[in-house]
Amino acid sequence: MQAGRLRHRGRIQHKPQAQDEWGEPIELWEDRWTGVPMDIEALSGDELWTAQQVQANVNTKIMLRYRRGVTSLMRVVHQTREQLAVSPQEMTIYDIAAVLPDRTGRRELTLLCVNRSTPGFRSGV
Repeated sequence: MQAGRLRHRGRIQHKPQAQDEWGEPIELWEDRWTGVPMDIEALSGDELWTAQQVQANVNTKIMLRYRRGVTSLMRVVHQTREQLAVSPQEMTIYDIAAVLPDRTGRRELTLLCVNRSTPGFRSGV
């Protein structure tokens, strides 16, 4: 893998299985890895009407160096300079749909992700 391709920096987050004092699940994501070099490439996109709302999906391929423990229950958070200039809270969230290791060994991972226009479909955040 060429290091020049990994020009984006992002965070990989997971949602711990925690409960509050009433036994309700806590809807909070925690950073597992920060400052991860990655290559982000949009593959395809679609837009559909559901419940009188437009929802856009962008299928994305993210390549990064191999990390043990990355699963499809995690998500990738990426913030561009333009988003940071608008608001510190503005960021792009990619929900991991599949994790594909490379065929030569533990050198790189390919994450097939979905970027949805609605705020995170897994957490409601």
